[in-house]
Amino acid sequence: MANIPSLLKAKIANFLEHRESYKKGKYNETQLRREYLDDTAALMMKQMDHFLSNSGLGSYIIPKPFLYASNWKLIRAELLPYITKIIDVSRVWSKVKLEMATFIIKKGRKSSKYKTGFR
Repeated sequence: MANIPSLLKAKIANFLEHRESYKKGKYNETQLRREYLDDTAALMMKQMDHFLSNSGLGSYIIPKPFLYASNWKLIRAELLPYITKIIDVSRVWSKVKLEMATFIIKKGRKSSKYKTGFR
């Protein structure tokens, strides 16, 4: 497994280096989301395993495309056996355009079934 903290440090450094150009609109929202939100969210989701004790529960609010988009396929396949519940929460914050979902995983529990719901 890659060194997650180093990857996050590199993402942060790159973001800070280009911050002014992002503010000026030289990059589109989709590109920024792919470069920072999706990748960073996936890294944090992978790290959750290290934070949980055996049989511990973990949850994040995540970008909704995790549920269906091809660029989330690998992390989705890695986490799916441990997911106990997925909730479509739509737009969580009024100033954030991206729709969200949340999931609950249980460390050490593998299953082919999970519950779903909507907020």
